[in-house]
Amino acid sequence: GELDNTVIVFCSDHGEMNGDYGLIYKSNFLNGAVRIPFLVRTPDTLKDNISDRICDNPVEWMDIGPTLVELAGSEMNHTQFGKSLCPVLDDIETTHREFAISEISREIMLLNQEWKIALNREKEPYLLFNVQDDPDEVNNLAGLPKIKQVKKQLVQQISEYLLQTQTKN
Repeated sequence: GELDNTVIVFCSDHGEMNGDYGLIYKSNFLNGAVRIPFLVRTPDTLKDNISDRICDNPVEWMDIGPTLVELAGSEMNHTQFGKSLCPVLDDIETTHREFAISEISREIMLLNQEWKIALNREKEPYLLFNVQDDPDEVNNLAGLPKIKQVKKQLVQQISEYLLQTQTKN
């Protein structure tokens, strides 16, 4: 029937912090503010009886548009930074992004499979979590001298990304 030929996408805003970390509002880079549900069901996933796959790849909001365009059978013909998630729908082992970037009020966050770092307006790290060892983001490592090299590498990755986005045409 019609449902067999329909793509269903469910996405939600993350809402407020609701007291997580003692915070109410969502203008921060903690999980309660940056992780949202995003569910996709396509005719292929229905046909292949795939209903319980979870993708842990970093995804950015700008990836939603290219994903929907590709699912509709078209392509985007202009410069943009979003990447379609369709390859991940076909193969859960596919790496979608090595990292995701988010910005709020001139602060910036990078999230990869191992680390999350947030830089303040002066570009100094104030949040640093090993998201594999500490998925609930309880132990902020930003002030630890022994993590200095990790911070340096992540800040460099952010700088390279920002330079790329400013020069891409």
